[in-house]
Amino acid sequence: VSFPVYAGRSPASKLVIDFTFVSSNRYIKEYFYENVHLLKDKLNTSVEQILPDFPLQDDGKRVIKEKIKKEMQVLLDDLKIEGNIEEVHIHSIMAG
Repeated sequence: VSFPVYAGRSPASKLVIDFTFVSSNRYIKEYFYENVHLLKDKLNTSVEQILPDFPLQDDGKRVIKEKIKKEMQVLLDDLKIEGNIEEVHIHSIMAG
């Protein structure tokens, strides 16, 4: 998923974050696997621009994980899908 970055002095304009999540049921996993565009749209429209160095720090990773988890839960609620997102794990962060 791509996130907008605060341009400032950085040549990077976005961060690409590879993550996985743990959900309370298999339906959620399958739903997002088949409808990843809904998840990308939700995250791209709800995440404010961030400084490019922020996600590389421990606090930044924690904030990003919490934001992803929160927005995924909001999306589940909007879609009236029962269950919740229990954990988010970030595997890689790349500037683009």
